[in-house]
Amino acid sequence: MIDKQEEGCDSQFLEGCNTTWNLNHEFICWVNYWFKRYKEDAGIDLQFHKFTVDGVQMNQEEAIDRIIKLTDYINSDFYDFSDEEREKAVEEVFDIFKEIFWAMWW
Repeated sequence: MIDKQEEGCDSQFLEGCNTTWNLNHEFICWVNYWFKRYKEDAGIDLQFHKFTVDGVQMNQEEAIDRIIKLTDYINSDFYDFSDEEREKAVEEVFDIFKEIFWAMWW
């Protein structure tokens, strides 16, 4: 089981509380935690679905891995919004998520 404390997200949102302060950070924590969990527990072939995101082809597993890597990076120092690289990472998370959204079931 994935420990949300280890992932840098001790979010009450993950506890079932509907706290809405700083929802931008809560969402990144949610995506990070649940994508790791999805990959761990998915009973489907994550290489079946193929996507193209910004000209790069990837399967569902590669897309999930990329989102996990990006959200790990974003969570490493979330509050530094002056960092242009971090802003690009957030945009990439949304670009990938938008493409794979309908395949995220099992």
